[in-house]
This record gives sequence, C-alpha cells and structure tokens, in this order.
Amino acid sequence: MPIKFVTKAHMKAGPKYSLGPHKPLPENPTAPDHEPIFQIKNFPQNYITFHIHKKTAGVRKARPHNLIHISDLDPARQWCPREPTLLTLANKTRPDTFLTTAQKMVFGMGNVGADLLISMIPPEQVWGHWKCKACDGVSKFCYTPAACPHCKAKRAALRYKEVLIRDPATGIVGSVDCFVDILSNGLRTGVEIKTEGNETFKKRIKPEFDHEWRSKGYMWLMSQDPLIKSKGVNLNEMRIMYFTKEGWDYAPHIKDWPLADAGKSAVKEYWCPKDASFIDNQLDLAKSYRNWRNLHDKNGGWNLHAIPPRIKHCKSIGCAKAKSCPVRKECWGGKFDEVAP
Repeated sequence: MPIKFVTKAHMKAGPKYSLGPHKPLPENPTAPDHEPIFQIKNFPQNYITFHIHKKTAGVRKARPHNLIHISDLDPARQWCPREPTLLTLANKTRPDTFLTTAQKMVFGMGNVGADLLISMIPPEQVWGHWKCKACDGVSKFCYTPAACPHCKAKRAALRYKEVLIRDPATGIVGSVDCFVDILSNGLRTGVEIKTEGNETFKKRIKPEFDHEWRSKGYMWLMSQDPLIKSKGVNLNEMRIMYFTKEGWDYAPHIKDWPLADAGKSAVKEYWCPKDASFIDNQLDLAKSYRNWRNLHDKNGGWNLHAIPPRIKHCKSIGCAKAKSCPVRKECWGGKFDEVAP
C-alpha cells in the first residue's frame, strides 16, 4: 500500500514504504519526479484516520445560482434576488464550498439516520422514488418495491430517493425527506427528518422555526406542482421527526401502547399544518428574480431596468451580508450600482 504525503495542500503518492515494524519509515524520504515532500508524523498509528480525512474533506460544488431552492427563502438566510441576477449579468458563478471531514461526517450521519428511520416504517406505507444499489435503477412514484424491478435485487438493496417538487411559475424547487401513507388510505404525507444532540433533544417541545417554515414551504410547493398534486399527496399537513443518536427522552405515552417497550424514546414527532401566508413575503423576492429572468431570456442582453432591489439586510458594501456576497463589488461599486433602486 503506497504511503500518502501532503505537498502544497494536495495529497500525492510517495514511495511504497512498508508499514511493518521490521521496515520503519526513513526519516527523510524522497520522491523522484516530485517536488520536496513532507513526512506525515505517526502515519502508521493514524492510518485509518488519515484515509477517512483524505476521502471526506473537499470541495462541494455550489448550487447553480439560477436555481432557487425553498430553503434559500428561509428568512434567516436573508436570500437576495439581486445576487443571482448580477451573477448572470457579470458572467460569474457562486464559489464552491470547502467541507471539512467533521462537516461531512455530520451530514453523512444525518443521511444514515434518515435511511434508518425510513427502513423502520412499514414498507407498504413509504412512497416515493427508490434507487437500487445493485444496478442504479430507479423506481418512481411507488411504495417500497418487494424487489428491484430492473435487476430483481432484494428490497434491502433499495434506498429511498427524494422526490423533486417544482413550482412552474417561479422555478422554486425542493424535496421532502420522504412520504408516508400514514392511514393507509392513499394520502401520502410529507415527512422531514432531523437529527440532534441528546441535550437539545431532551429540551425539545416544538419544531425549530426554520424546520417548520421549510415544511410549510414544501406544502406550498406541492400545491403548485401539477404532477405532485396528481399523485395524491397530503397538501394540508406534514410531519417533522427529530431523532437523537446519543440517548433518549422520557415518553410516558409509550407505556400505554401494546408494545414490549419502556417509556423512553429516541424520536419525537410533530404535526405541521398548512399555512401559505407563512412564506408570502419571501415569495415576493423569488418572483422579482423570476420576472427579471423571464425578461432577460426573452429579450436577451442586459435588462438593467428590471434588476431586483437590494434587500433591507444589505446596507453597504462593508456590511456583514455584503461581505459574504460573490457580487458585492458589482452591486455596490460596479456598473450595476447606478441602477440600484
């Protein structure tokens, strides 16, 4: 197994030194055809850790700026319709994001936990898309198949794949963690699944504001998507599930169920009713960008008169909001500054 070294922030293969105790690493290894390299200290003792970090840490491609996700409109994110507009006019793209191993592990554990919870729900009640790990075939808009219809792999090879929801008028998209036919009556209810530490879990008595806001946004999206509406989804409520991988909280009601279980639970379930007014103000922002996009696509060239206004949270080129914007110079000091409302 070749040993890996770090040089100029890139991982490169060094000479094939043995990791066995009878052939220790030389103190000053050299690598022909490479620039000078740095020896990783205690590499044999941290072999697995090294490869986990090498595999996970890295760049995540930025979401296309002309694609508005419902989570972008979360008020806490202070989404600005002027940003994707000026990115298009300046022929720029959003910068990619570097994710550390710790961040990747958190996201990965959340995905694994969601898969685990989905696998615990009766398969004949979980509805959506299913991707086969054996052949990569996808089965769409169905309850959990007994086997992959493409390669006949067993149900265990199927992994839930989120259903994309889209509003044709604004182009806003989103995807719910899963759909469950709760009453087995053909009405599929969207379910959002969240993970958290045990101390936070024990204190939880209601959903987080942003989780509730996003769930109501999903319900609005469902009501706008003709295809999703035709599939018999529940447009009036969603469920938000929280689970902790670290412990549990008391749930006395479990003792009343005909189950061989204690009054403890690692999950909490909350009902989230429909409320379209919840996102009205944020929809105005999305519509201002879509209106400019439609004019730009129709007429071509730069349509400066329809550029969306700045949001109230962005007060100057030096404010905290502007400092994180990839087009702050174009917005505040470039040729588009003079057309700012």
